[in-house]
Amino acid sequence: MTEVMTEKVFNDSVHGHIRLHPLCVKIIDTLQFQRLRNLKQLGTTYLVFPAACGKRFEHSLGVAYLAGQMVEALRSNCPEVQILPEEKLSVEIAGLCHDLGHGPFSHLWEHFLNDCDVKWRHEDCSVSMLKHLVKENHLESEFKRYNVNIDLVAELILGEGQRLPNKQYLYQIVNNKLNDIDVDKWDYFLRDGKQLNISISFDYRRLLTFCRLVKSPITGDYVIGFRNKEAVTINDMFRVRADLHLRAYQHQVVKVLELMFVDAFVAAKDDYTVNADGKTFKLHEAQENMNAMSKLSDHIHHVLLYDSRFDNHPARNILQRISRRQLYPLVHRFNINEILSESAPNIKKDALAYTVRDLRKVLNDKIPGHKFSADALRLDFGSHINPLSKVVFFKKPSSSRHPADLEVDHHAVDELSKILPCQLNTGNKIEILVFAEEAKDLQSLSTEVSQACQQYLPDILRKYMPSS
Repeated sequence: MTEVMTEKVFNDSVHGHIRLHPLCVKIIDTLQFQRLRNLKQLGTTYLVFPAACGKRFEHSLGVAYLAGQMVEALRSNCPEVQILPEEKLSVEIAGLCHDLGHGPFSHLWEHFLNDCDVKWRHEDCSVSMLKHLVKENHLESEFKRYNVNIDLVAELILGEGQRLPNKQYLYQIVNNKLNDIDVDKWDYFLRDGKQLNISISFDYRRLLTFCRLVKSPITGDYVIGFRNKEAVTINDMFRVRADLHLRAYQHQVVKVLELMFVDAFVAAKDDYTVNADGKTFKLHEAQENMNAMSKLSDHIHHVLLYDSRFDNHPARNILQRISRRQLYPLVHRFNINEILSESAPNIKKDALAYTVRDLRKVLNDKIPGHKFSADALRLDFGSHINPLSKVVFFKKPSSSRHPADLEVDHHAVDELSKILPCQLNTGNKIEILVFAEEAKDLQSLSTEVSQACQQYLPDILRKYMPSS
């Protein structure tokens, strides 16, 4: 008998009852995708906010749903634009699989690999894991049945590509590299806010109602634009992002917990091994093989904490300290502006991570008898310039609904600044947090750390700052 594939209804805590395509269901019902049930969305944040235990699994379902909603909104608002069923499905699958490559404790895993001098991005790993999933579960025929090209899905996950040269706007739905307005953020804003008990004053439904395809005044390509009056809603969106970072994602205790987990994983990197395809991979090597990577989830925390193989292991000692709330004490905290005479640099995320890593090595070398950890706390609105300046706004359309007839509003952001009580603060505040592994004479140690930072950090920063 021919298997009858049907949509499946999921009862989601954020979006209610959502329907997903049969091919999405096929992907969900694989071991590789089910691994996302054991990856915490917010890493160690649950140790500060007890209810923040959401998983990548439900977030991925939510992004797939919103991706489909965005396509339907574009179809409804721009009926002359033809988006094929297989193109919509490709966008939905990209939303569903955009986080397949995350490691244990999500973004914390990237920090761990960075400490091991491994260059790695979860987006690239998501593409590799998707292709591995399709091959391992023999889903090639199912993709062919619905005319879905896996390489197009990969491009949509990465947010860039050339397989749809005349429909670049489809690349802006899941991972919008143009202005950071995408359904991935919409879902995690709502989902994280609910679990963190932080009110979210942003309604993505208004943006779905007032989005259209507009000719970009810069490139001439059709992009997803928004009605000029929705500058307020988009302003709220970026403020929500900043608020979540300030109050939760970059909470000082969350930061030190991340550092301690990373230290534990680094301590265990040669001793925790994963067997796959007849080979043995160390902890920091598992991402080289998708079968090995698919065996890694948050469970490694409990292996290190309880498995007899790690009795008296340094990794266990660190994790036990976390359980007992014996956290690394804060030694020094400062804004980069205190070190440099110029304003905070427009330094990229990876470069900032390398800066902190180099500073930690310097402190451990120049102040003997102590072991230090360090991290950066970056507070901005996702950009060193006003993020609204990257958004294409259009004026109220006339009777014509064709994208070519929409008039771009070049003054929407300026008009918004006149009616808001305060303008969107685009300052790029970067703080460095330095922790000691032991609480010994913290006052004098803070002075030493401050002096060392004043002496060595400018040269470290300039090594990674963009050249003018």
